[in-house]
Amino acid sequence: FKDLKTRFGIASRFTPHVMRHSCATALLENDASIKHIQELLGHANLNTTQCYTKVEKKHLKEKLRKINW
Repeated sequence: FKDLKTRFGIASRFTPHVMRHSCATALLENDASIKHIQELLGHANLNTTQCYTKVEKKHLKEKLRKINW
C-alpha cells in the first residue's frame, strides 16, 4: 500500500483504514442499505457502522428511517 501511495503521489495520511471509511460513506451516499454496509464491514452492531460512515446527519437519518426497526 505504501509503495502504491508513493507511486501515485497519494498523501501519506491515506491508509487502508481511511479507505475503508471512505468506501462505506460513498456506499451510503449512493443509496446502499446501511444494513448491507454493516454486513460488508463485518460489524455486529449497527451503531458501529453509523460511526464509521461520515455523512450529513440529515442524510443518515433519512436512510435509517427506511429501516423497519
